[in-house]
Amino acid sequence: MNPVLWVLAGIVVFVLLPALAFDLRARRRGHRFRRSGAIAADVRETRRDHRAARFGSWLNEDHGWTAANRRNRPPGR
Repeated sequence: MNPVLWVLAGIVVFVLLPALAFDLRARRRGHRFRRSGAIAADVRETRRDHRAARFGSWLNEDHGWTAANRRNRPPGR
């Protein structure tokens, strides 16, 4: 076999095997890749919070306008 192919095969083995081990370890811990829609929703919520923070105040006691408060609000409110 050509030495260049051996080098390429070695690189593939040294890159893919640790990546596979890392992925399996993460999956055992319950981590999964997030959908891009979920990431976009988080960005929207953060932008909404920052926009609202200009009108409200982070120092105010009422943080009802934050994404965490909207998520944890009891049903019917």
